[in-house]
Amino acid sequence: MKTDVSHQIAVYLKRVNPQHSASVEVIAFAIRSLSNFIITTIVSLVIAYFLRQTTAVLLAMISFAVLRSITGGYHLKTSIGCVVATSLMVNLIPFIPVHQYAFYGMTFLSMLLCGIFGARNINHTTRIPEKYFPLLRVLSIMVISTNLIVQSNVVALSFFAQSLSLVQIGKRR
Repeated sequence: MKTDVSHQIAVYLKRVNPQHSASVEVIAFAIRSLSNFIITTIVSLVIAYFLRQTTAVLLAMISFAVLRSITGGYHLKTSIGCVVATSLMVNLIPFIPVHQYAFYGMTFLSMLLCGIFGARNINHTTRIPEKYFPLLRVLSIMVISTNLIVQSNVVALSFFAQSLSLVQIGKRR
C-alpha cells in the first residue's frame, strides 16, 4: 500500500473526478514530477541568490532541462537525491573556469554523447513514438551546437553534465 503524499493526493483527485481517464499511478507520478521540479527550482535559486549567481544558475537550469527533455538521462533513486544533486550541480557550474579548448572539447563531446546515447531509454517517460528517437538525437546535437554561437561556459558545462548522465556503464540498453 502506498502512503506517500503524492499518491494520497492522486487518490483524492481520482475520487473527486472518477471519470478522468488518468490512473491514480499516472496522476501520482505527475504530482511527484511537478513537486520535484518546483522544490529543485526553489532550492537552487535560493542558494544562487546567496551566492550572487542567480542569472548563471537560471541559465544552467534551463539549458540542462532543455537538453534533458530531448535526450532523457539517468534518474537518481530518490527525489531528495535529485534535488540535492541538481541544486549542487547548477550552483557549482558558474564557478568552474573553462578554458577555450575545454569549451570546444566539452561541446563536441556533448554532441557525440547525445548522438550515440540520447533518447535511447525514454520509452517509459515520453509519449513520443520510438521511431522519432533518432530525430531527437539530431535535435539534441542542434541544440548543443547553438552554444558554438552563444559561447556560454555555463551552457557548455550544463550540456556536458546532461550528456554524461546519458552514459550508463554496465547497463544494457
